Amino acid sequence: MNLNFAESRVAMSTGPAIGGLLVAGFGPALPILFNAISFLAMLAAMLIVRDPGETQARRARRSMGGDMLGGLRFMARSEVISAVMIFAALWAVLSHNVTIVTIFAHDILPVGPQGLGLLLSAANVGQLFGSVALVAFGQVQRKGLLLGAISAVYVTAIAGFARSPWLLLSIALIFFAGIPHAVFSATRHTMLQHASPDDMRGRIMGAHLLVTRGLSPISQTVTGLLVGLFGPVVALLLSAAALGLVTIGVMAASPALRGYGGESSPAAPRESRAPA
Repeated sequence: MNLNFAESRVAMSTGPAIGGLLVAGFGPALPILFNAISFLAMLAAMLIVRDPGETQARRARRSMGGDMLGGLRFMARSEVISAVMIFAALWAVLSHNVTIVTIFAHDILPVGPQGLGLLLSAANVGQLFGSVALVAFGQVQRKGLLLGAISAVYVTAIAGFARSPWLLLSIALIFFAGIPHAVFSATRHTMLQHASPDDMRGRIMGAHLLVTRGLSPISQTVTGLLVGLFGPVVALLLSAAALGLVTIGVMAASPALRGYGGESSPAAPRESRAPA
C-alpha cells in the first residue's frame, strides 16, 4: 500500500510543476489537451486487464444491494472502522485543497502559474517523502495514536502556511504539510484493510474511496464560502482550527481507535467477522 501511494505521488509531484510551465508558456489549452490524451493509456490498460475468476465470482456474489447493506451494517458495528471513516470524511472536507492553494498563489503571495505549480508540486513531494518514510521505518504499532499525532502536525504546518508572506517559506511549509498528509492517508488505508475480514474488505475500501473522493467537491465549496466571508488567510486558519478540534474529538470519543495497533490489536477481534 505504501509503495503504491509513493508511486502515485511521483507523478503528482512532477505534473503540477510541468503544468505550470506549460500554462505560462502556451496558455491553459495545451496542458488540458495533454492531460486528456494521457487518459487513453489508462483506458487501454483497463481494457487489457482480465480476471480469470470473473464468471465464477459473479455467480457466487449476492445482490449488489444486499452487499452494500451488509457492508454498512458491518461498518456501523465496528468502532474502529466507524471512527476511521468519520476521521477520513472530516479530513477530506477540512484539509487544504487545490482551490485554496490557487487563491494563495494568486492573491496572497502572488506568484502566477509557475509559483502555483511549485506549491502544488511541493505538497506532493512532501507526500512522496512521507510515504517513503513509512516504507523505510516499517510497521508502526500504535496506528490509532499515529493518526491523532500526525493530524496535529498537519494542522500546525497548514496554519504556518496560512500566515506565510513569502513563496519560499510557503513552499517549505506546504512540503512539510504533505508529509503528515501522506502518513495519515496510508495509515488509515492500512487500518481499514487490517480491521476488515476478507469478505468485507472490498466493500469497506470502496466506501472509504466514496467518502474521501466524494467529499472533495464539498471541501472546495466550503473553501469558497469561507474565503468569501473572511478572506483566504482567515479561511485557512479556521479550517485548520476545525480540523484540530475534530482530531481531539475523534480521539477522545473512541478508545478503540486510540488503542488500535493492527492485526494484533486488542480491538481487532471486534472486526473479525460479521454476517452480510
